[in-house]
Amino acid sequence: MKVMIVNPPTCTGMKYIREGRCEQRLSSFQYGMVPISLPMIGGALEAQKHDVKLLDCIANDVDVEGLRKVIAEFNPTLVLFNMSTATSSSDIEVINLMRLVSKAHFTVIGNHATSMPEEVLKASQLD
Repeated sequence: MKVMIVNPPTCTGMKYIREGRCEQRLSSFQYGMVPISLPMIGGALEAQKHDVKLLDCIANDVDVEGLRKVIAEFNPTLVLFNMSTATSSSDIEVINLMRLVSKAHFTVIGNHATSMPEEVLKASQLD
């Protein structure tokens, strides 16, 4: 299976850290905190022989249009988005925009989706 793991951009271009309990604007820190859960998931999937592409849009300065291009080119079977409470509205908007270019199975990880799954599913194009 082709799996794409995404730490998405925001629609406004504001950069955020989305990792566990640390969910805030990147400008609050002097450094970018790596979302370690994403490469851990990627490694577990690769160990099971899945084709994995990890894209941290925050660290790599990839905007919404850039993400759209990467998803269309990679053509994944599954896209896993990182979501936080601080960015949930933008994350849902990005997910809904990505649905326009991909028929992949879309899912999310993160505290917000874990604590409010019904609301997130109702507001988004997630599977």
